[in-house]
Amino acid sequence: MKKSFILLLFLFSPLLATKYSGEIFELNPNVRAAGFGNVAVALYSSPSGFYSNPAIISENRNLFFNYTSLYNGLASYNFIGFTSGNIDENGTRFAGGISIITSGDIKETALVNPEAGVSQGNIFVKDYLNYKTFIFQFTLSKIWKSYRIGMKLKIFNEDLSVTSGSGFGLDAGILKNFNNFSLGAVVNDFTFTPIFWKNTKEYIYPSIKVGAIYYLKKHLLLGCQFDILFEGRVNSSPFSLGITSMVPHFGFAYRFPRVVTLRTGIDNSRLTIGFGIDYKRFSMNYAYIGHFDLGSTNKLSLSIQL
Repeated sequence: MKKSFILLLFLFSPLLATKYSGEIFELNPNVRAAGFGNVAVALYSSPSGFYSNPAIISENRNLFFNYTSLYNGLASYNFIGFTSGNIDENGTRFAGGISIITSGDIKETALVNPEAGVSQGNIFVKDYLNYKTFIFQFTLSKIWKSYRIGMKLKIFNEDLSVTSGSGFGLDAGILKNFNNFSLGAVVNDFTFTPIFWKNTKEYIYPSIKVGAIYYLKKHLLLGCQFDILFEGRVNSSPFSLGITSMVPHFGFAYRFPRVVTLRTGIDNSRLTIGFGIDYKRFSMNYAYIGHFDLGSTNKLSLSIQL
């Protein structure tokens, strides 16, 4: 019952206020980053990295799939996407994909006799609610001086059973690679992404994410990332000052000499564990994310280099 209530609060938060309205974009197909503490904006080796940073589009043509079981199966996330590789001599690349987020039936309960209070036998199921969201996105990146820059357009529709809304927004990203070091930064929703509901309109606040990856002796990978939000998340963020809050991420990965990579990390105090298997043109990745209240999330992806 507690898990269903928290899930309902999470999925239906757009009805409450602008705060947390952009949470649907935090559910993403970047499974390599998920096992790596969700350190994503500088992780340029991921075929689905463009979801986290528009500047990160693989130099190869890829087709990939993702399935995520959220919060012990209370909801699911599915994604299919592609990358084009280089389409001209200037290193221009594009990528696209569609995300589908759905929940199972969530019980809406009420009291038989409101005056009697909450007790066994005085609660009945009034209705069943469910949630469904579609996110379409198109990403373009190119080389600018010694940097790779990118822009992402996202168009989405949320069906919350009791109402529905649609919107669109833009994200911008930049990536700089050195010999054993990479830096990345993203500004999400810098246009104040609007959501048009049936009777009202709201906006998703911009956020900034900066991260770094360091390759130590080729096989060892260390990473950190900091998400800076402007929604006044006092209770859900470890660091906050006024309307500004910051969420840290830390990742550690070790790649064995052949095909297997092991990952772990801390995603805003949540433990993450993952692994990847790369064999010829195929890549399979798995990630586990713990959650104190909602239970575990399991992510699985498969990519094919065309």
